[in-house]
Amino acid sequence: MKKTKKIIGLLAALALTFGAIGCSSDDGDNTGGGSDTGNSQATQNKDGTTTLKIEENGTGFASTTGSVKSGDTNWIGYSGDGYVESLTSGKNVVYIVSAKEKITNAKIAVHYGMWNTQSMVRGVLVKVNGTTVNEGKAIKTVYTMKGTKGQNIEGRWIDSGFVTDITLNAGSNEIIIEGATGSQTYNGETYTPTDAGCLPNIDYLIVNGKDISAGGTISESSYYTLSYNTENPTAGSVESTTTNGSIKEKTSISLIATPNTGWIFECWSDGTTANPYTFSLEKDTYLFAHFIPENYTAPNGLVGYASITTDSGDGYTISGGAGASAANTVTIASYEELVTKKDLLSSDEPKIITISG
Repeated sequence: MKKTKKIIGLLAALALTFGAIGCSSDDGDNTGGGSDTGNSQATQNKDGTTTLKIEENGTGFASTTGSVKSGDTNWIGYSGDGYVESLTSGKNVVYIVSAKEKITNAKIAVHYGMWNTQSMVRGVLVKVNGTTVNEGKAIKTVYTMKGTKGQNIEGRWIDSGFVTDITLNAGSNEIIIEGATGSQTYNGETYTPTDAGCLPNIDYLIVNGKDISAGGTISESSYYTLSYNTENPTAGSVESTTTNGSIKEKTSISLIATPNTGWIFECWSDGTTANPYTFSLEKDTYLFAHFIPENYTAPNGLVGYASITTDSGDGYTISGGAGASAANTVTIASYEELVTKKDLLSSDEPKIITISG
């Protein structure tokens, strides 16, 4: 059985190599020379450039916060062993590409599939060595033909457009693709992704440039999701030099909470009171800034999860009833009494309601 698998694997590798021979490249006329490195392919073009197709788990693939789908028998037509899926908001795929010398005219695209709804649009941002090279100009990816399970349907997997004029340094380069949010302009067209921050299913990354190869010496890093916001936009805002999204581990994060007039900052949702809040990213992190009205004092004796931020018991001021008058401070001891006071609950005036018993 092992010998059979090895023979099948060898034939598959040969088929990929021969399949590249005589085919034209989207990035320059193909010379017919190519190589296969751990599922990833490198093709030499007549214009002197190399086109890399970097597969999941192949040479040049570093990591993903999504999931690698291997051996899928339903949505076939992908190359290599499978594809990367579950690339929801904040997720990414990381690749490593090496260049013999610094170049400034590299091109990057993705071979992808996207099948949820025909109106779906997602944007692909490309980050090279820590800098997003197409900020506000994310590659537009659209619905592709899903077709019937088990059948190789034309158009199920397609190439996206390219990001061009990318600089790759001599030596190893880290390339990260992640989803875009907000208005984008690509090839003269303005659009807004329907699934903010999400990516399509990725079959492989396409990189074109002179004297480049898949892989390098950059050590693999973990990436974590960072999400921060204000708990109440009316009360204040949160700013940072780091954008929400998928961030490399040990990145130093600094968040600043700014209260609006009439409000003060009390704490972050993890109980921290420092502002600015600076920390090293070591895990998926979700933080909200908690603001309370100025000169507000919470009633004595409040207990329960609403009055703390974490299981360790860090204090959290409940301010929903701030400014409630004596007439709007009531105690309710039964369901029937709650029903009779439903007008209190539906009004916009601040109130404090205590449930007794």
